[in-house]
Parts: sequence; C-alpha cells; structure tokens
Amino acid sequence: MNMWKILLILILAVFFACQGDSSQNPPENFQTAPAFTLTDVDGQVHSLEQYRGKVLVLNFFATWCGPCQDEMPQLEAHIWQAFKNQGLVVLGVDLKEDLGPVKLFAVNNNITFPLAIDQTGEVFRAYAGGDAVTNVPYNVIIDKNQKIRYSQTGYKENEMITLIQDLLQQ
Repeated sequence: MNMWKILLILILAVFFACQGDSSQNPPENFQTAPAFTLTDVDGQVHSLEQYRGKVLVLNFFATWCGPCQDEMPQLEAHIWQAFKNQGLVVLGVDLKEDLGPVKLFAVNNNITFPLAIDQTGEVFRAYAGGDAVTNVPYNVIIDKNQKIRYSQTGYKENEMITLIQDLLQQ
C-alpha cells in the first residue's frame, strides 16, 4: 500500500511540475515581437531587429524533445527549403543546452537554417510565457513589421505554410 502512495505522490509531483508558470503569458498575435539577441552554433549573432522587412519563423526546441526531433526535418524541408529564397528566415532556438549536442543535432537531422542557443530561457519565456518542459516545440511567425502573427505549441504545417505564403506576398 505504501508503494502505491509513493507512486501517486510522484505522479502528482511530475504533473504539477509540468504545468508551467501561468503568471507569464505569451504575447498575443499582432503584438510587437519581443526584442532578442542570440548567438548561433557557428558564432553568428541574430537579433530581431536585423530581420525587419523579412518574415521570421522562430522554432523553439530541445535536442531531447521527441516531437522536436520529428518536427525539425519537416520544418527544414517544407518551410525553410520551400521559402528561403522568397524572404523567409527560420531561426531554431535551443533551450539551455550545450553547444556540442546542438551542433550534433543539426548534423544528424540535416538542418541548414541557423540554430541559436537560449542559455537562460529568457527569450523562450518572452515568446511562449512558460516552461520549456511542457511547451516545446513552440513555433512563432513574425511578419515583416515585427508583429507576432502566429504562436503555437507543436507543428501545424498547413497552417504555417498558408500564413507564410500570405505574409511573404504582403
């Protein structure tokens, strides 16, 4: 009987730990995107301001995240490769991991868009408003005027492609 109580307590602890911080809410669509500056795995600096006039997809991920591992090759093939020559920028933003595993992840998944590392998690919190454990993968689409037009946990390819096409034509 004690074993069942311990198991129940552990399950409840994990459940409540994965609920995220509800006091931080993500920005709503059409709000100005929060400024950021991040360095990618090749040492290049990326900031929101440098992408003014372009459509930007931020893909928040972690190398240990199963859905992220499934999503990245799709994002590479169906979003990045399809629209990179039309003014789209994709920036993968890893959450709090070391450089080595992120570089290896890029190589193993044939990712050619830049991958930056959010060492503190502050950029993720500014965009997603919660905890990475329960909210990755998380995708944000920012229009040419730096307004958030889409934010969603998970990968909804058709929705993203339709919006990207519309934003690129504006």
